Amino acid sequence: MKFASFMQPASGRIKKTVVQLKARIARQTIAIPVAQVIKAVAPRCPADAKGHLIDLTAINAEGKAFIEEAARCIKQKLERLYEPGMDVHETRHISLFALAPMPLLVYLASQLSNKVPVDVFQRHRDTEDWVWKVTGTPVEYRFDQIREGKGNDRIALALSLSGKIRPEALPANIDETSTVYELTLANMKPNPTYLRQRDDLMRFKDAYQAALRTIARERGQCDAIHLFLAVPAPVAVFCGREILPKVDPTLVVHDYDKRWGGFTPIIEVNKV
Repeated sequence: MKFASFMQPASGRIKKTVVQLKARIARQTIAIPVAQVIKAVAPRCPADAKGHLIDLTAINAEGKAFIEEAARCIKQKLERLYEPGMDVHETRHISLFALAPMPLLVYLASQLSNKVPVDVFQRHRDTEDWVWKVTGTPVEYRFDQIREGKGNDRIALALSLSGKIRPEALPANIDETSTVYELTLANMKPNPTYLRQRDDLMRFKDAYQAALRTIARERGQCDAIHLFLAVPAPVAVFCGREILPKVDPTLVVHDYDKRWGGFTPIIEVNKV
């Protein structure tokens, strides 16, 4: 069933394929109204107002079992998205609206084709919509080594952006033998609402890529990087999208849940 004609794109407007990822976070699910999607992607327009929904809310599991089942669902849905005849082959452009646990956002992005550009949108807490803002202080990022380990076999990267990840909060396996790096904000304290403009996300992409190259230069070609995230959803997406298969190490993505004692390794991305 198609939406009414007033929802249809005007002739000549550039179309985008809309993909939504929806999951329960802290037992809550946030719906994304079609009107908000249309407003966010303007002046482009959705190829189909319904879009392609990856709905994980019906998965009846918790912890790692939930992540594993959700990852299978994401993989299946994205394989279907890229099949011949789907609208992404016409639009050659994806608009992504995603709210899910951090490890799944990283995994989702790693499964998106690098042959099709992807715009990622942020849900803003103050206005409760998905439209990128055009004013505000541009965000600057800083990358530091905060602990020198005794070898190159265990590397950790903490992204302290929406909140501060303190070294003492890292799990026991990230001990004094581990080298710990941090990517954080240079011109403000970490906070949940810092990501306002699309350019802030693009600057993160550059900082993240530079961080990975620095780690490779200083530590050699390590097998894995343990990733700890306190970030907005679009940043988690870029963590998975900006890794290079067969070049960058595996990302061991940790999830934070105080019910299970804090950070635990939950999924591996870019595993050879």
